[in-house]
Amino acid sequence: DFAVGEAPSPAKSDGSLFRHLISIPYNDEHTLERFYISLIDSAQKTIRISSPYLRPTPAILEAIDRALLRKVEVTIQTRISLKGDTQAWLYEEVNKESINRLFNRAKIYQWEGDSILHSKFILVDGEVGFIGSVNLSRRSFVQDVENGFIIHDPELMRKMEQIFQGYIAKSSLITDGAPAIEEGYVIGDHASGQPMQL
Repeated sequence: DFAVGEAPSPAKSDGSLFRHLISIPYNDEHTLERFYISLIDSAQKTIRISSPYLRPTPAILEAIDRALLRKVEVTIQTRISLKGDTQAWLYEEVNKESINRLFNRAKIYQWEGDSILHSKFILVDGEVGFIGSVNLSRRSFVQDVENGFIIHDPELMRKMEQIFQGYIAKSSLITDGAPAIEEGYVIGDHASGQPMQL
């Protein structure tokens, strides 16, 4: 258990193999965001991320930038096509923004399988991970109630790495960025009919 506003350390401090974390970001001083930052900042070799939505908060994006400067290998498996999701066209555009910011420094793969991949986890150095309901999107860190498990179990970490590599095998590496709507372009909100500035 954690006190309100206490961000758990990614380090295995009490011998436990799993720890449960629940986040109410508007009521816990953004504990989840601070945990993700500390997890990314702890990486020395590899970061593996699977998330259908890719719009990190500025602070998490800065942590990814720091990891890349440390020569950490950052691999992200995500989706460009979000067909079937509510307002997929909008989420696709914000995904593309993050992809285009990172693809030439990190390895970013887009899902090509027949299913709608909705897996959400992060693995660091093959030693610690987090799996749960958390998308790597701003909503998860500033608005939505989320929960998941911090993983220190070596066997499960090996299995999660195998699962991640299975996803990569059914994905394609993004090498040229993702074509996005021109910055500042005003499009209509299909639900309300009102213009929306991207």
